[in-house]
Amino acid sequence: MKVLLLIFKGFFVINVPILLVIIASDIVIKTSFIYEYDFWRYNISESTNIDLKNLREIGKNIRNYFNNDQEYLSIEATVNNEKKYLFNQREIEHMKDVKNLINFLNMIGLILGFSLIIFTCLLSFYDKYWKKSFLNLIFLSGLFSIFLVVGILGIFLVFFDYFFILFHKISFSNDLWILNPKTDYLIMMFPENFFRDATYAIGIISILEFLFFYLIIRYFFRIRVN
Repeated sequence: MKVLLLIFKGFFVINVPILLVIIASDIVIKTSFIYEYDFWRYNISESTNIDLKNLREIGKNIRNYFNNDQEYLSIEATVNNEKKYLFNQREIEHMKDVKNLINFLNMIGLILGFSLIIFTCLLSFYDKYWKKSFLNLIFLSGLFSIFLVVGILGIFLVFFDYFFILFHKISFSNDLWILNPKTDYLIMMFPENFFRDATYAIGIISILEFLFFYLIIRYFFRIRVN
């Protein structure tokens, strides 16, 4: 049992950072902040000839698409005073792949979340000092989270282009993600710098999540112990 408990503890320390990154990714993907920053920071209105109001509406429709049961993304927008369907078939197919990837990651997140809850329950049965052990595991997982996130962000800062391409090759079984920045609105609206900024945002949010989670758990246990 001690060996099994040790394995579970290792599982806990390793998988908490993964869960935090998945949650942070979902926050970044499905909230408006990074989209608004992208549209402002990289002058997307100028490069697409779509006014800011329409860009915001498009961003909202994309976020809704990630949350609904719609299979394909279909968006009409006004470009140069002409209303048209914004994305071509290649872009639409790629967005379907992106949605499937997001749903897959969310499923992994749910599995990890339930697994960590089950582990905590088992720990409370088999460890007399389980509260102290649990806090120590949270602390260790936090150190690992910070080390992992800072390491990844540092590597991305230097080798972002390489890992950006590698990520797409691993995540997608086709080349639909290779788009033309001169003609395809998806890449015009969301250039490479958008994904660089999103990566940094995910890292920062992951660390903040851990700090919040750790402080809440520590405060809760202190109340229960006293």
